[in-house]
Amino acid sequence: MTILGRATKEGTQRYRERHKKHCEPTFFHEAGELIASSIGIGTYIGEPDEHTNGVVTKAIVESVRRGVNIIDSSISYRYQQAERSLEEGIRSLEELKEVTREDLLICSKGGILPHPEKNRANWFYQNYVEPSKFSINMKDLVRTRYCIHPEYLQDQIDRSL
Repeated sequence: MTILGRATKEGTQRYRERHKKHCEPTFFHEAGELIASSIGIGTYIGEPDEHTNGVVTKAIVESVRRGVNIIDSSISYRYQQAERSLEEGIRSLEELKEVTREDLLICSKGGILPHPEKNRANWFYQNYVEPSKFSINMKDLVRTRYCIHPEYLQDQIDRSL
């Protein structure tokens, strides 16, 4: 289930107000019209297993509760398990009314093949070259790991969301 929304000026300002009494005065910064914490939490490290998913989810929840509103993830981190852990953490915080999606700056990356198979080129061919719905070809795959073809990026963004 997708968590709709995005960081907003009003949401990040409310987040700062709720947390500024527990943070140093210079902890939050303006990032364009948004307010960002000085540090963020990443979701890259770990195995793609239930134990790591639980640890990452708990780390996200605890970080957000303590004033961190920047979360870094990617569809390629732990074969999309990182994003699922992120979703679970945000959803639990929303259900407890501790945060809204508008409070959080979530960063992602595109163009990296997320599939865990050793033969990524074969997986890429079967999923993006062979199907007639894409105009992607094998020349779009770089070093068997990267693709920035617009259709591939759009597909990855859709999956990530």
